[in-house]
Parts: sequence; C-alpha cells; structure tokens
Amino acid sequence: MLEGTGSYDPRPMLCYLSVVCPFVILASMPIDFVFDTVMLYSDHEKKIIARQEFNQYLRDEYCLAESGPNEAELKPLGRDKSFCLSGSGE
Repeated sequence: MLEGTGSYDPRPMLCYLSVVCPFVILASMPIDFVFDTVMLYSDHEKKIIARQEFNQYLRDEYCLAESGPNEAELKPLGRDKSFCLSGSGE
C-alpha cells in the first residue's frame, strides 16, 4: 500500500513525516530552548552595537553638515536637533 509506483509518489513520504517528525520535534525542543537561551545575550549585544553604529552614521551624515544639522532630513527618521547635540544612542 505504501510502496512507490516508480514515479514520484508522495504517500510514503507523507506517512514517514507524519509518524517521525512529531517525535523529532519533541525530542529537539529542549536542545532548541537551551541554544536559543544561550544566544539571547549575543543577539542583544549585536542589536545594541548595530543601533550605535546606525546612530553614528546618522550623526555623521545629517548632523555634521557644514550648514549645521539638517532637521528636515532628520524628521522622517524620528530624530530632531537634540539628537545631534546628545552623545547617547537615542
């Protein structure tokens, strides 16, 4: 009944997946949980660094212009003149 017919027959694959996959998923959940938990710190650090680099790019591009801060271009980015004056990330 579950033998292939020579051409592509999805029935054997569907049966295999429906029996094996739930057990594989359940068995791998603790490993996935531990791995994801360990990676949280690294992901958070990368996000902070990316935000700092982006804010520095915005300061270089829009705040250090010869004519002064370009508030018209900063406004769509959710920033104002105080962003140029502050040294912090936000």
